[in-house]
Amino acid sequence: MRGPCRTHFTEHGQIADAVAARRNKERRGLRKVQGGRYALTLFFPADIDAVHFFFISNEWKISGNQHFVMGDDLEAIECYTLSLAYADSDELVAHAHANRSAALYRKQLYKECLIDIDAALDHGYPKEKRKNLKERGDRAIVEIKKLLQVDSENADTRGVVERLCPGDDAEELPSATESGITDRIENGETIEGSAPRKQGATAKENYLHYAARVPPRKPRYLQNDDFSKLRYGPSEEVPAASDGLAVAFSERYGRHYVATREFKPGDIVSLEDPYVHVIYEERYYTHCHHCLSRSYNLIPCPECPIAQYCSEECRRLAWDACHQTECPILKLLSNLLNVDKDKIRMISKIIRLLIVVTANGTRIQELQEDMRVAESNPDNRTAGFTDTGILDSFSVRSALSLATNMTTRPLIGISAFACISALAVILLATQTSFFPKTYKLDDLKDISGFAELKFCASVMFRACVMMSSNCFSVSTLRIVTLDTSKLHRWALFTRRYSRNQELYRVPASTWLTACTIILARQTPSDTLRDSP
Repeated sequence: MRGPCRTHFTEHGQIADAVAARRNKERRGLRKVQGGRYALTLFFPADIDAVHFFFISNEWKISGNQHFVMGDDLEAIECYTLSLAYADSDELVAHAHANRSAALYRKQLYKECLIDIDAALDHGYPKEKRKNLKERGDRAIVEIKKLLQVDSENADTRGVVERLCPGDDAEELPSATESGITDRIENGETIEGSAPRKQGATAKENYLHYAARVPPRKPRYLQNDDFSKLRYGPSEEVPAASDGLAVAFSERYGRHYVATREFKPGDIVSLEDPYVHVIYEERYYTHCHHCLSRSYNLIPCPECPIAQYCSEECRRLAWDACHQTECPILKLLSNLLNVDKDKIRMISKIIRLLIVVTANGTRIQELQEDMRVAESNPDNRTAGFTDTGILDSFSVRSALSLATNMTTRPLIGISAFACISALAVILLATQTSFFPKTYKLDDLKDISGFAELKFCASVMFRACVMMSSNCFSVSTLRIVTLDTSKLHRWALFTRRYSRNQELYRVPASTWLTACTIILARQTPSDTLRDSP
């Protein structure tokens, strides 16, 4: 997706007024250009002041509007999500939610549309513009009722909800007609039991009531309960692997699995969650940074424009787990000495791993002892096994005992990893409260007296060399169906193709019309797995 222009042009008077209102008439970041206008250079993303955030948010809104006019709804949704991420006022937040709701409605994502309408009204969307927003919400409610097979006036809503959402104890859906909804919104009546509104916000029809009635969509591969079962059950020695596998070690292959029982194609032999994961930069504004699910209603971290979440629950869990430490670093990384995105991702991964293995810096000494015990084990096959004799996917010892392949790495690669680790520990020491005290940069000219910093740097260096061998990309496949109304029959029937023959051999002039399905690869995240 193309982002907005990096430079925003505006007339002299407009920019002066905007800057004066926000920064006491300081034109920081502005340079004069031809024609008496000013150019504001946008640093994306960076630890910058509110003036820059205002213009970044506005530029993404303009870009989203352009995509919306052209009918690129998914691109528009992503742009509005970026506008929301950089919004620094209730006004910008309300407009971002309102604009995104329009694209969501046209994409027939009615539940998500209602959630954004609710958020826009909560943040005081201008009263003179609420009519269109209300009408869109009413239409979305009608569409949801159709999906639930409910007549908007006469059907038994409770019965349908119970059939579609068994065991749901949520209160009954409102039965107001569309005219009643209109009156309540326009008159600003308070909905009984609703939460207090922000100043300038109005009471409204509870759109979240209807949004909550739409059952979550289960992926096809999860609809079968037997899908995620290991063949022969879990192994006693490696609970994440099938009982038909055994861990072995050889000089040629290193540590590896050996099949001890018969497996058929399609059998699941290993199943485990990632020990740590980070999301790809390309998916920052399309997927939740905590659970990695695709979301069209992402909400940003209140402290940075980088991390996005599908719900308040994910945002809270991520903050408690890792993001409270990562947040100030993520805001700096993209503008730090022009570091390229591959190095930024590596820094993000090793910092995330350190946060997890040290429980946010509270178990550094325990980790030192655990690593000492692990390194004293002379058996390569059982390296990283716990004291109970198992290879536990969630054990710190197992994670840090993965292969490093140091003897096969070039010196220049090792040097690069050392520099990345040094930069990561400096960022943690100077920008966060990860260590018992926050250091000044001058304090770190000689770190020989800071044992904790040296140890954490060594852990992150180890993580660098491990991840280049043990880190995997998790991908999803998106199926896109093309319009077949103009399918050229001759392209399919005048040439014979075997089932496995590449469709790229179809002549270029008929390629788009001959294919009906395209598989588009997406890469939401990198994960570190504890497999041998």
